[in-house]
Amino acid sequence: MLSLHAEAVTLGPDGSSASEIPFGGRTRRSLVGVTGRQGRPSGSIRSLAHFGGRHWHYSSHERRWISRLSGECWVMRVVCAAILCLWAALAFAAETAPRPTVKILPLGDSITDGDGQHDSYRRPLWHLLHSDGIQVDFIGSKKLNGYHDESPPHPDFDQDHEGHSGWTARDIITGPAGWDNQRGNIHEWLLTYKPDIVLLHIGTNDVFKCTPIYDIVEAIRSVVMTSHEANPQVAVILAKITPIGEAQQLGFEDKYCGGNRTLGRIVEELNGAIDSFAGTARIVDVHSVIDPRSDLYDGIHPNTTGERKIADVWFKAIQDLVGRHDRR
Repeated sequence: MLSLHAEAVTLGPDGSSASEIPFGGRTRRSLVGVTGRQGRPSGSIRSLAHFGGRHWHYSSHERRWISRLSGECWVMRVVCAAILCLWAALAFAAETAPRPTVKILPLGDSITDGDGQHDSYRRPLWHLLHSDGIQVDFIGSKKLNGYHDESPPHPDFDQDHEGHSGWTARDIITGPAGWDNQRGNIHEWLLTYKPDIVLLHIGTNDVFKCTPIYDIVEAIRSVVMTSHEANPQVAVILAKITPIGEAQQLGFEDKYCGGNRTLGRIVEELNGAIDSFAGTARIVDVHSVIDPRSDLYDGIHPNTTGERKIADVWFKAIQDLVGRHDRR
């Protein structure tokens, strides 16, 4: 490191001073006249030569060394500025770059399907995602609602889906025996549409058919595992299914599966078993947000309020997966 300081000063008869300056381990002697101008540095070198109110005079070798040091500092400032500009440009590009489109497969039974009078949760969910700036593409072979392929009451959303009214979890794997089997099955849909996210709500019709909980769970497990086998990166969001209302709201006896268990109680048992999928699927709880008396129009299917509540649950899970879009 360059060290500049006077060890001794001797005044000559002509008013000049003699100073000893340590430089690079050597002591150099320099005469500095009061008005003398020999070797007077200029520019950045001159600024370095001002020390303690005096002008220090250096040899040509010393001036070249100081000049090089000054130039290197200038280069470092330019490099640092360039790095900062590059970092800012990359940050801006990452902030403004369009997000890739996420392909979402809504999969299930009539809760997903809807009908000619009910959009299903798919409509409010699509609008939530769109408003949040998350680019999504709902996928599936169906574009209409219900058994009779009716247009939804508000067709202002991406209507592709795989909601199949009346289907059980086993039907999703193989297609139903005899009726409606032309709709396909999970193997075909995964191969054709290649989803990034699967929204799975299934099991309600299994409960109505008094299928044992173990069998329902194994069928759901097969759907989840088949999805991962088709694409190890796919995210399966599995819902604890919506509640079933009491007999008065349903309009029929709700204890016909034997014992003293209501259909609603069996749903709760199934949802407890769905917790076992936590390692292979992301579990969401749409059961607890639905009040059968106010959110289900027939004790089974969601009304407009129920659709919005279900959509909110799906929406939060999707946000966690793809990230919240910064609103600007």
